[in-house]
Amino acid sequence: MFDNLTKSREKNLSLLQVRGEDYVVFLNNLFALDLTKMHDKTGSYGSWLNHQGKVKFTFSIFHLDESLIIATESADRVLLSQELSKYKLRSKVEINNCDDAYLHCYCENDAQQLVAEASFKIFSNHNITSLIFKNNSETLEIYRNIRKVNSDQLIKMGLPIIGEANKEKFNGVFLNLAQYNAISNSKGCYPGQEIVNKLSRKKNMKQSFQLFWLQNDLNKNIKAGDEIISENHFVGHVVNVTSDNYLTAMILDHDDKSQKVVNGLNLEALEFTS
Repeated sequence: MFDNLTKSREKNLSLLQVRGEDYVVFLNNLFALDLTKMHDKTGSYGSWLNHQGKVKFTFSIFHLDESLIIATESADRVLLSQELSKYKLRSKVEINNCDDAYLHCYCENDAQQLVAEASFKIFSNHNITSLIFKNNSETLEIYRNIRKVNSDQLIKMGLPIIGEANKEKFNGVFLNLAQYNAISNSKGCYPGQEIVNKLSRKKNMKQSFQLFWLQNDLNKNIKAGDEIISENHFVGHVVNVTSDNYLTAMILDHDDKSQKVVNGLNLEALEFTS
């Protein structure tokens, strides 16, 4: 629609629109958040689990224009669309890319909510907001001037980002997805619900989601799913890696304070950024 938008928009994000008579029921039967509670012009962080409770995708999702719009990493949009299409069967829905119709970004100033079509706050203790705009000349200048937050910053703040690179490797409960309303303990049947409910009731869970810093500049060799070792024993897996030498990991024992290593590189344990 606007050629110069390509330079200004977040290159790592892409949008899918699901619309049609059954659009809410169709996605609510698949996704782990409760879409029946999402009113028009609202949004939420969301997830899709497999039947073992492991996360297939995470995303922002908005109820807008009698449709649900999913904002995901650009690298995952085609795969997510293909996976959703497998479940259409007789459902009266259409699944289309809508990058030309809407703009999405994360920003660190909630003042822009006043001009967005829909928005929601990601973290309870940070002013990080997920926003969606109609793609038109009136929103272009607003979009350009937003102070955007990229995926590296979100990862360092504790947000798990799951897609093709780390699909179906980690349980949604251990990734703390409930605190972002991305999984529900109260809605009806959805893939992985029994596992989610069972683990959510469990006390003193050992596994924990943690942030680490790589003590050198070689993170290009590290990827999601790589094993983390301590004293020659396996202690966890890498979940996300940033471009500036940070990574998040699922650690088997949150009380384990020993030196941890990934691919021969030492890790320094940190608190998620504030």
